[in-house]
Amino acid sequence: MQGLRDFISRAEAEELAMVAALVYRLGEVAEKWAALGKPKKQVQYLRTARTFAHKAVDIAMDSLTKKQREKVLKVTKNAYYCPVCLTPTRKTGVGT
Repeated sequence: MQGLRDFISRAEAEELAMVAALVYRLGEVAEKWAALGKPKKQVQYLRTARTFAHKAVDIAMDSLTKKQREKVLKVTKNAYYCPVCLTPTRKTGVGT
């Protein structure tokens, strides 16, 4: 097993934050679609995508030291994501 990473670039932290936002949004959409009676396979595939994205985030976060995990969480808290496209839209220019 590899040791914990003690550095994550700002760009990588932003990408990880975007995928975490995607995990959250996929869950919301899957529940909404299920409530609307969308085809079960359609909802199932959304939930599956959410599960795999969540696992990817978990693996990435588990490979970081506590300091670097906090850096990712700070990026997540500071970024505002467009609910449709999930692109950063901060005044500071992140994602532009």
